[in-house]
Amino acid sequence: MLVNQFYVKSHCVCTPLKHRKQFHWPKIRNFFLMEGIWSRFYPAQLRLRQELDMGTIGDPILIQANFCVSIPAEFRTTGGGAIHGLGIYPLQLANYVFQDTPITVAGSGHCQDGVDVAVGWTATYSNGRAAHLFVSLTVDASNEAIIYGTKGHIKLGQLCHSPTQLTTPKETLDFPLPKSSMMGNYWNPTGFSYEANEVRRCLQDGLLECPSVPHVETVNLSKWMEVLHKQIGTLHSEH
Repeated sequence: MLVNQFYVKSHCVCTPLKHRKQFHWPKIRNFFLMEGIWSRFYPAQLRLRQELDMGTIGDPILIQANFCVSIPAEFRTTGGGAIHGLGIYPLQLANYVFQDTPITVAGSGHCQDGVDVAVGWTATYSNGRAAHLFVSLTVDASNEAIIYGTKGHIKLGQLCHSPTQLTTPKETLDFPLPKSSMMGNYWNPTGFSYEANEVRRCLQDGLLECPSVPHVETVNLSKWMEVLHKQIGTLHSEH
């Protein structure tokens, strides 16, 4: 089947309503559409899934993760603040680990000139599970993620949104990035090749969405980020 191509880097648009409208078109117009949550395709995160499925740490109960990068004030824009620019990564990780969506999300944060610059929140999941997450545009931090289970914990090393290291109760595993002579303007830029390979596979298989980042996942993530915007007072218009 011939499928037209359409790929967008996260975050697609700012509100769940716009996402639902956006994802209405692929089935009508026969084109592939995927939000670019590149973390889902990193070998370290794929290995994390394997470790969780093998029961390496028992049942995952708690996640602690942060993504904090000091960005000059002139580059902070409404719609590209901490929640949408950074928050999608720890939130998608929590959903990925728990293979579920939150029941509640409660957060608070700081705004400067209408832009959310630092936000922390707790997302609760079924069966007593929770994720404590923090993002900031004002400070550099460890940017690690730790998943605690009933039998131990696993850590995604620095830059947990584009991880190259995974520490299990028994060993530390390194996943070197593909090499390239070209310079990038993002953290671990050659890691985009993992995502590109998956998009290629989806197109070759004639898919309209990627199983690892289905449309419903994008709408759900947008829903909870909108909740955070409401809680800290930076709600975006649906128009």
